[in-house]
Amino acid sequence: MVFANDVSFEGRIGHKTHGLTPERLALKNIVLVGSGSYHSFAVDKEGKVYAWGLNSYHQTGVSDEDGGYSDVITTPTIVSALSPDQHGGSKVVQIVAGAHHSLFLLSNGEVWAIGRCDGHEVGISDDHSEMKANEERKEEARKERSEREKEELSKRIDGNGEVTVRDEDGELLTKEEAEFQAKEQAAKSVPLPNDFVLNLTRLTFPLEPKQNDASFKADDFDEDTETEQTRIVSIAAGTRHNFAVSSRGYVYSWGVGASSQLGQGNEEEIETPKRIWNTALSNVRVLKAETGGQHSVIVGIDREWEGKKKEREEKKRARDEEEEKKKRVEEEDAKKMEVDGKKGDKEEVKENGENGEKVEVNGASEEKEGDEAEKKEE
Repeated sequence: MVFANDVSFEGRIGHKTHGLTPERLALKNIVLVGSGSYHSFAVDKEGKVYAWGLNSYHQTGVSDEDGGYSDVITTPTIVSALSPDQHGGSKVVQIVAGAHHSLFLLSNGEVWAIGRCDGHEVGISDDHSEMKANEERKEEARKERSEREKEELSKRIDGNGEVTVRDEDGELLTKEEAEFQAKEQAAKSVPLPNDFVLNLTRLTFPLEPKQNDASFKADDFDEDTETEQTRIVSIAAGTRHNFAVSSRGYVYSWGVGASSQLGQGNEEEIETPKRIWNTALSNVRVLKAETGGQHSVIVGIDREWEGKKKEREEKKRARDEEEEKKKRVEEEDAKKMEVDGKKGDKEEVKENGENGEKVEVNGASEEKEGDEAEKKEE
């Protein structure tokens, strides 16, 4: 069961009433939930993803066919592009979101993103087809606005260049005022679209070294360095920045970093996932990363400590095996002693039994001799 409560100005609680107290949503068999500032998600046991809330940057991932063209998704709606049958059976295992973007981690280690992109929140470069499509949408809007501005200007300035519009006091506007008024009206009539990625897009991560080398300062591995595909196991999203942790313990960040929240020095914006290489993390295996509005937190362990831990585990395993072996030997010795003891008891009983028969015989003989002696005396 899923419950939600909030004032619901942007439909973020999944129903139309104000949720001053938790109310149950019409969802069943939910195993995972996630949310951003104004939008939310839920995943059921079959791997189906549902989304609702503010959608002005298409951050819910709901397709136009299912109502994704709307700025607000008022009730939980399926995100068909994340269905397991669209990803070879892989299911969404983690969902994180910022103010207007969303990230999805799949069971196969892939990360998919959608939503706001003017700060590269979605982690794709400017030459990506989705980023180009965003620019095309804006360019079309600019052209339409320019045409509308000309129309508005023609209403205020005639063919001879004379201003024909007056202000509230009946005075003719200056040419500059007329031009400003035309621009303002055109902007209201044709607003520029938000910067967003319309379709769910898979993120690309750098190859990572199979063996960690604390001397690495960047992803400039020489040809002798063995690398392999990066598999992500954990993700985190702040207001406009993101982190991802790989199975080998490397951490990546991208998005807006004006407050140094990316952990990449003075980088104020990073287009695509970039591994954090610095002295502090040079020999650290990162376990998890979390993000706030404009800050980030990372937890990890020393890679050498991890190696020593394996050594300790091996030594402990050897000691345990030795103790187990010693215990088995002692148990076998105890059983052998017990068997030998029982065997000795049996022999003693047998010996005592033979002696007892002799005594009885002797006793009977003596008694018989005594009786014969008494008869003679009589």
